[in-house]
Amino acid sequence: MDTRNKILTAAAALAIPRPFAIVTGTFDVLRAEHARELQEARSRSGAARLLVIVLPRSSELLPQRARAELVAALRAVDY
Repeated sequence: MDTRNKILTAAAALAIPRPFAIVTGTFDVLRAEHARELQEARSRSGAARLLVIVLPRSSELLPQRARAELVAALRAVDY
């Protein structure tokens, strides 16, 4: 499965069926703890979908797109 399909534009994100939970972060570097926390957020919210917004960062190690691809590869993340 190409998980890059989970990465949406802002306009496409507005069309996601509700309910969904939203989590934000920079995810520069993606750690195992991030994966656990995202799974917990999904479980606690009771929402059908988890939307993660990868925020820009001025002193990033990886470009924002690369960080979005890493987060999209996690099973708990829908978009």
